[in-house]
Order: sequence, then C-alpha cells, then structure tokens
Amino acid sequence: LPSLACGKDNELTLHLQSSSFEKEGEFALRLVNASNISLSILTFTLALENGTPTLYACGLQGAKPGNQDNIKIATASLGRTPLKLFMGRALLVLADILDVQRVLGVDDSVHPYHDDRYKSRRRRVKAHYTETWTALGGQQTEDGFWLLPTTEEAAPATKQNAASQRKADVINNLRPRMRELLFPETPA
Repeated sequence: LPSLACGKDNELTLHLQSSSFEKEGEFALRLVNASNISLSILTFTLALENGTPTLYACGLQGAKPGNQDNIKIATASLGRTPLKLFMGRALLVLADILDVQRVLGVDDSVHPYHDDRYKSRRRRVKAHYTETWTALGGQQTEDGFWLLPTTEEAAPATKQNAASQRKADVINNLRPRMRELLFPETPA
C-alpha cells in the first residue's frame, strides 16, 4: 500500500498498510522516521453502516519507550503538531479523499482492550483517545464513540498565527500529495 514522505524536510514517512492489530482495525496509518523507527500508528476499519461509508478509528499507538528524542524531532518537523493529532488529521484527510461520509473514533471506555477478557493487555493501552478526538473537533455520541468532522478547515494565515499556519500547512500539503498517491492521474 502507498507511502508518503512528509514533515519539514520529508524526513518522515506515512505508510498506509494492513494492520497487525486485528482487534483495532484492518488498516493502519503508520508514521516512521528516516531510520524506520515507528513513531505512531492509527488503526481503522472502513465499513458501510446503513448504506453510509463509515470509517472507525479504533487504535492509536505511540512510539515504544525510549524514543522521546525521535518524537521531539518528528513533532518539530510537523510544525509542532503532536504526533497523535497529526495522525488523526491525516486520517481525516484520507477519509475525505475516499469520500467517507462518517468518521467515528472509539472512546477510551469502549476500546476493545478495556473488556475484562483482555485485562492483561489493558495496562499497555496508554493512549487517551478522548483528548485526541476532542482536539480534532469530535463530539461524543451516546454509544461510546466520537463523531469526528469529515473535513477540517485550515487556519487563516496571520502574523500572530504563524505557528498555527505552520501546523495547517503540514496538513494542507499532505492532502494533494495523498490524493495523487491514491488516485494517480492516468496519462492521456
């Protein structure tokens, strides 16, 4: 599946791949650095729910312990955007390109590994989905999911808003490149 260079100097790569976390989704976006160290993985499933194309974001993993320096470098490269927030925004870009009508993120309380039968794995789930979905503009639903926006408005460019503009530029530059990678134009 496709891979896309991203970050200030294209030193990061965003991979679209099959997921190795079968309980959290069939697909994954994985962000790695130039040394191929995995910095973040967001797993998801695409489905039709009552005839509506729906994307379920079910897993958000950070880097393994001991990678704080790599995380700091990657965060700086992405305009100081926290990696989990970048991954969420990249997923929303992907959903928009795929014309997905509804994006749902799993809440901490209904994550598959919070079930009693996975008690031994529960300690390993360190992500706080609620924080990420809230930062993306999500609204909690009654069934334990977060309804996420299917499009994201870019921050307006102002002198006082230079940091926000750098963050918006990262995503705005990702959108056309991801579209071209997934749907290359056929030569005439």
